[in-house]
Amino acid sequence: MGMFMFGEKIIPTGIPEFDSLLGGGLLDDSTLLIVYGTHSFGWALGVEVFKRLISSGGFGIATNYSFPALLLERYSNTVGYDVFKDGLEGKLAIIDVFGSLNELTSSSP
Repeated sequence: MGMFMFGEKIIPTGIPEFDSLLGGGLLDDSTLLIVYGTHSFGWALGVEVFKRLISSGGFGIATNYSFPALLLERYSNTVGYDVFKDGLEGKLAIIDVFGSLNELTSSSP
């Protein structure tokens, strides 16, 4: 359950260190942008926050503009997140600016 701050509901990300830096978490109905270096693993933080917020009942929108959607699925799977499964369950949408020609496929049996 989130707490309230200045009349706004705060939603914890579930990552204690990150929540501490954010003053308890994210503002309800807010947008989080994580910018990272090209060859860094900063994207993993974004995927982890995304995964945790969706698992606690949130809805996610991912913008894919750097590589094909199949690679987005592969990257998310490396950090234990099945983007395809949550997409099929209606928990997220992917805006594919990259213009992938292939659909996401389940890597699960």
